[in-house]
Amino acid sequence: TVLFIHDPILNLQLPFDDTLCIGGSLNNNLTAIDSNGVGTPSYQWYSSIDNINFSPEGTNTNQYLPPTFNNSGNYWYYVQVAFSGVGCDNDNSDTIQVVVVDDPIVDSAIVGDTYCQDADAEPIIIYPSGGTGNYQYQWFSSSSPITSSPPTGGTPINGQTEPSFTPPTNTIGTTYYYCEITMTGTNCNVTSDTVEVIITPSP
Repeated sequence: TVLFIHDPILNLQLPFDDTLCIGGSLNNNLTAIDSNGVGTPSYQWYSSIDNINFSPEGTNTNQYLPPTFNNSGNYWYYVQVAFSGVGCDNDNSDTIQVVVVDDPIVDSAIVGDTYCQDADAEPIIIYPSGGTGNYQYQWFSSSSPITSSPPTGGTPINGQTEPSFTPPTNTIGTTYYYCEITMTGTNCNVTSDTVEVIITPSP
């Protein structure tokens, strides 16, 4: 009796995040799902930055995690499977694309001000751009000068999660503010410059 098996069929499972920012990595492996074929499968992964010229990557496994993406651009991947059974043709998966975009930036022209105690302060507004996904904001404050760049070490201000923040003026002294902007895209984040707000006694 001779049993004929169909040639292998190969599909490539794409992780959830196929668009990310510089410095990010896919949150899951690329995974080859094969069917049919006879014998032991072997795998070879390929990558390209122009979708024309492909180079072999990875090891003989049905999963592959590309290294960290340190440059923006488009990246393409596919995998080829070969079975040890006699007469089984090699099969290539479809090509999948990963898009890497520049990190978001934020307008650094924001400035602080000096107010009398209990005066009406002007809102501090930041304008992020770039990246991928939705912007999410968290404002921070510090009573001490912040010298790090980007700023760190502040205390999160409860409820201040919008691009506009109006500093309070009820307490005399100097306070430093900044905003962390994160995005739903992988590794997409940026922090604003520090803003100094001075509150002086009322005349």
